[in-house]
Amino acid sequence: MLNLKIDTDDYTIIKKECEVELNRLEAKLSNYASNPVKIEELLSKAVGIMANISVWFQNADNERKRAIIDSMYPEKLSFDGDVHRTTILNEVVEKISLISSALGSKKRRASTDRSALPTWVRPPGLEPGTKRL
Repeated sequence: MLNLKIDTDDYTIIKKECEVELNRLEAKLSNYASNPVKIEELLSKAVGIMANISVWFQNADNERKRAIIDSMYPEKLSFDGDVHRTTILNEVVEKISLISSALGSKKRRASTDRSALPTWVRPPGLEPGTKRL
């Protein structure tokens, strides 16, 4: 193999290994064909979990937390003592976070700034004035 050529013995070993793997995969494929997956149920369950991922994470044990993080970050996480880093985020999680950030900027809430409230007060009339706070 060092001369980049495969001799007949190596070829037969590789061929047998590939045939075994091919047979295993074909059996697995025929099993999937006979038991179809109900994608609607799986999708509904996944959306329900993703909608409440923070609750799931808070209530999970360490093993489940690791599984949640592994599903969100397909590549290795690096930790330098202070900061966690990763290069790639799961596409589904990335799309959800993009949608959430886009919706967050479009929310219209009442202004908490008191300068937007009217500043005039009616003058006291015939009735006695009330104490103002």
